Amino acid sequence: MASGSLGGRTTYNSSYQSIGINWSSSTNISNNTSQLSISLFWNTSNSSKRWDTVAARDAYIKVYVNGVETYSDNFSMRFDCDPYPSIPYVFRTYSCTIYHNADGTPPVVQIAAYANGTAKSSGTNWGPGKSYVDAQSIYLDTIPRASSFSFSGTTLGSNTHVSISRASSSFTHRVKYVMGDITQNYTDIGTVCDFTRPYTDAQQFASNSASGTGSITVITYNGGAEIGRTSKNIVMTLPDNNDTKPVMNSETVISDSITEIETKFGAFIQNKSKPQFTFDYSGRYGANISEYSVSINDKIYTSSSNSVIVDEIRDSGSINYTYKIKDTRGRITNGNGIISVVEYNNPQISTSIERTSAGNSASVQLNVSITALNNLNDKSVAIKYKPHLETNYYSINVPFDEGEYTMDKTISVPISENLSYDFYVQAIDFFGEEDTVIIPISTVFDLLHFSADGESIAVGKRVERENCFEIGMDLYYKGMSIDDYIRQIINERNDDWWLNMIVLQNKYKSIEETQLL
Repeated sequence: MASGSLGGRTTYNSSYQSIGINWSSSTNISNNTSQLSISLFWNTSNSSKRWDTVAARDAYIKVYVNGVETYSDNFSMRFDCDPYPSIPYVFRTYSCTIYHNADGTPPVVQIAAYANGTAKSSGTNWGPGKSYVDAQSIYLDTIPRASSFSFSGTTLGSNTHVSISRASSSFTHRVKYVMGDITQNYTDIGTVCDFTRPYTDAQQFASNSASGTGSITVITYNGGAEIGRTSKNIVMTLPDNNDTKPVMNSETVISDSITEIETKFGAFIQNKSKPQFTFDYSGRYGANISEYSVSINDKIYTSSSNSVIVDEIRDSGSINYTYKIKDTRGRITNGNGIISVVEYNNPQISTSIERTSAGNSASVQLNVSITALNNLNDKSVAIKYKPHLETNYYSINVPFDEGEYTMDKTISVPISENLSYDFYVQAIDFFGEEDTVIIPISTVFDLLHFSADGESIAVGKRVERENCFEIGMDLYYKGMSIDDYIRQIINERNDDWWLNMIVLQNKYKSIEETQLL
C-alpha cells in the first residue's frame, strides 16, 4: 500500500489556517487498478483563531492522471470549527479508481485541493481566507502483471517441468515452446506445466550438434485478456541411446570389388578378393552419416562414403568382421558378421626331365596342382623347349583329365641326340598366377667326341659349337667341384665385389628367362 501527505498554502488573511491532504492507495491485481483514497483536512498554527464561514463556502479536490484532470470533487459547505475540534480536522473524504498501464506500472498521478473560509477570533471575523494544495505528484505501487517462472528438465524424450509464480490466483497462462520451426502451445495453465518433447525436435538442431537453443514463453492472462509475458532461452539435448543412433535401412551388401572374380566365382577367393562393404544407414533426427569403418584382417578401413573396400583376405574359411557407422553428432552404431572365403594357392609344378636311353626323346615327368575353386578355376600346362643354340620354342599343351585339377603325367618329347635343349614348363590359372620350371638337358653322352672337321672337341657330350672345347660332365679342381671352388674364391673377396657378382648373375638370369619366354 502506498500513502503520503501533501501540505497546502494560505492566502489573504489566513496566515494561521491551511488545508492539507492525506492519501493512500490499495491495489486490485486482477483489475490492474489502484483505489485512491483522499482525506482533506484543516490545520492551524494558532488555536485561538478558528474557521467559521457563517455561510457555505466553495471547495474542491482534483485528481490529474497523466496531466489530464480525470476526477473532481467540487462542493460547498460551511466550515464551523467552533468549538475547535481536534487538529487536524478532516472535513472531506474522496476516493477514485486509477487504471494502471498494461504492464502494471502506474500512470503519473497528481492531486490538488482548494478551500476558503473566514478566520474568527473573539467574535471578530478575520476573513475571508483561502488555502490551496497545489497539484503535486504522488507515487502508486506497480501492480505485478506477467508471471515469473523457472524450468527444469532439458532432455528430449524426458519430462520438462515449468513452475510458474503468479501475482493473482485468477491469472491463467499459456506456455509457448519454440525450437526452430516448431511451436507448441500448452494452454489453460495455472502454476505448473509438464511436457515431454519428442526426439524429432532435434531435426531443428545443427546436424553436427546434439543440442539446440529454443525458448519458453509464459503468457499471463486475466480472464481472456493478455496482461504480460516472460521469455527464457532453453537448451534441449538429444540423449545418446539406441533410439538416436544411426539406423539401418537395408541389409549391408558385401560384394567383390574385383568384378571379374565376382562374375567368375561368385565367392571370395583367398589372397585375391577385395571385399566391398556397401552400407545403407541413415542418421536420425537431423544427423548425417560422417564415417563408415570396417575392421577385418586385423586392420581398420575407414571411408566417408557408404562403400568401404578392404584389402585381399589373407585367410580362408569363416572370416569375422566388425563395422561402425558414425554420424555427425558422434553417435555410433556397431555391427559384425562373417564372410566365407574359399582357399586358394598358386599353381605348383614338380618336374623332372631326362633323355631316354635311346637318346632321341626326352621323358618329361609332370606333377601339377591348381586350386579348383569349386571347379571354376581356369587351368593350363604347357611344355616349351628349343635347342640351346636356337631362339624359337616348340610348345606342347598338356590337358588335365576331365574334372581334375591335379596332374601326374609323363610326356615323351622327340629330340635330337646331337643337341642340347632348354625346357620350360609352365602351369597358369585364371588369375595369371604361374609356376615355372626351367631345365636344360645335354646331348647324348660321349666320353670324348670330335667334330667332323676336327676343330672342336667335347668331353661327356657331343660337339655342338665350332672351334670350341665343350664339357658335359661335372668339373672338379683340386678335389672341389668347380661350383664350390668359385664360391670359395668369392668368399675371399670383399663385399663390394661379391655384390657386383650377384648383380651380374641376376642380370644374365633375367636375360636368359626372357629369351625362354
